[in-house]
Amino acid sequence: MELVKGETVDLEVPANAEIVLEGYVNLDELRTEGPFGDHTGFYSLADEYPVFHLT
Repeated sequence: MELVKGETVDLEVPANAEIVLEGYVNLDELRTEGPFGDHTGFYSLADEYPVFHLT
């Protein structure tokens, strides 16, 4: 697979990708998400999750 350097992060990404989401996660920053209807047919309760920041 051909790789190229990302535009905003110091990682390589697939050269022929149609979409690349670049960003970072600060593990000290959590936000409440949910509740969600899951693909299994059950609901997951609201909980704290890391936040992904797009760059």
